[in-house]
Amino acid sequence: MYKANSVGYYMQLDPNGAVLSASYLGGVGGYSSTTGIAIAPSGRVCIVGDTQSPDFPATPGATQGILKGSINTFLMILEPNR
Repeated sequence: MYKANSVGYYMQLDPNGAVLSASYLGGVGGYSSTTGIAIAPSGRVCIVGDTQSPDFPATPGATQGILKGSINTFLMILEPNR
């Protein structure tokens, strides 16, 4: 059962509006919130936000892969056409 207080969401659409992918951004505990989004010239989608979730997902080799302090900032980068 999902028990987080708040989460962010993303949805990737094709040019016709069909959903290519969608998910929430967050862990199971605490809150996570998206606070900004931008599209880079390369087509990458960059999402920034903050989290209090101790199990917020991070990629291997991330600068900070675990929660340190009470609130941490995250940057998620989505590659185009994935």
